[in-house]
Amino acid sequence: MPVYNALLYLERAVDSVLAQTFRDFELILVDDGSTDGSSKLCDKLAKRDSRIMVIHQENRGISKAKAIGVENSNCEFISFMDNDDFILPNRYERMYMAVLESEADIICSGCFKIPSETIPSQPPLSEEEYKDLWRDGWRSRGYPSDSTYDMQSFVPLYFKAVKLEPLWQSIFKKSVIQPCFFKDKLSRGEDVYFWIMLFEHCSNLSIRTIPDHTYVHIIRSDSTNYNNSLVGDTLYVICKTLAFFESKGFTEWYNKTYYSLVRRCVYDRVDLSKNSLIDEEFRKEILRALRKSKTLFFKKNQEPVLTKIGLLLLCFSPGGYYRVYAAYLRLRYGKKINKNQ
Repeated sequence: MPVYNALLYLERAVDSVLAQTFRDFELILVDDGSTDGSSKLCDKLAKRDSRIMVIHQENRGISKAKAIGVENSNCEFISFMDNDDFILPNRYERMYMAVLESEADIICSGCFKIPSETIPSQPPLSEEEYKDLWRDGWRSRGYPSDSTYDMQSFVPLYFKAVKLEPLWQSIFKKSVIQPCFFKDKLSRGEDVYFWIMLFEHCSNLSIRTIPDHTYVHIIRSDSTNYNNSLVGDTLYVICKTLAFFESKGFTEWYNKTYYSLVRRCVYDRVDLSKNSLIDEEFRKEILRALRKSKTLFFKKNQEPVLTKIGLLLLCFSPGGYYRVYAAYLRLRYGKKINKNQ
């Protein structure tokens, strides 16, 4: 469990792990340089139970915190959890039973996605009690229940149907996790990056899905997922997804994803100039991806001419594009560009 400035939620998250009916686990709290008192709370919580280990480090980002946790684990299976979420008491018992039944390398389960303002002070402890609270992010997507897949059949399903992006929906056999699955400096999209790397490096895994909803994900407006300053991270992960599609010959998915990348960069006034706040490695990767298939976009008849002109300018002069767009906004709307976007 990566921990960063989660003082208001951390104890609830840890308590939900300690309340598991499956008792044979270790809980590793990786304090990623918290400044709000979470560091001290981690140490306090560790005194409650010998199964809790605390690792303190300077702030290095959530992806690195997950990697450190995996490195220091001593268990056969790895489960990830956000520090502001919580789990139902039967989660690990149910998932471990699925391991024994299927001998799968990865077990994927369902989850509840609930706005923070709707969570009662005493959250329900069973799936049935969540009927009036949940926003179902699983069954409404038509994902088959109690099924086992090989990698060849699971990869298309991942991209076409459900997109099990959050790592906390699954448990993984530790032996399948490699250091390259975690990308330094990524603070958003790191879970998608993990899956892409897993798909690239592991070809003989088995994946079991179960319909049980045992993870409660709290949707908060101030969370990392809603932070516009991390748009570069998102675009970088999209570029890695494009590279994966190209390597596997998924032409249709490549095209759709490329069109989406162009629109986000052109319409969302993303600064890809050398003065951008986006990490330099990420910025260069995004520009490479845009330039690689620009003719593909120019051939798309239904795209507006101005969008195509914007892409052309963005590819050859990112700074020029940004200045032109800024001038356009000032002249038409009297607005200034937010440098964090």
